[in-house]
Amino acid sequence: MLSSSNKNTKTGFTILEPLLSLALFGVIVVLIIEALLYGQNNEIVTVIESKSLYLGEEGLEAIREIRDQDFATINDGSYGLSMATGSWSLTPGSDIIENIYTRTITIQTVDVGKKEITANVSWTDGEGRSGSVSLDTYLTNWK
Repeated sequence: MLSSSNKNTKTGFTILEPLLSLALFGVIVVLIIEALLYGQNNEIVTVIESKSLYLGEEGLEAIREIRDQDFATINDGSYGLSMATGSWSLTPGSDIIENIYTRTITIQTVDVGKKEITANVSWTDGEGRSGSVSLDTYLTNWK
């Protein structure tokens, strides 16, 4: 037979076990939610960075097209790009894309018939995150 003193000690554990389980469950739920939010934030940043790389590559390709039309029109300085009548052209300053990205093309003479081109794309999104990428290439007067 069980004595009454054994009964009282067991009831104390039955109250403590559900409280600990509930606390552990709450901690696990909070950690899962934080992990999901962190993953979503990283996905947004990755999309923004990928788009900025694309815009930088587009800028370098635009300069190659301008070079193919007339190398002499590629003068030293910082420029933006615009697409008019189906072809790219350099504009003073920078160009702003989707109110997030700012693209600046910098041209420097390296040697006669050789230019260094830098496409810098910076961004600031609505959450206050910012960053930039910079791509470089060299162009020659191959014609």
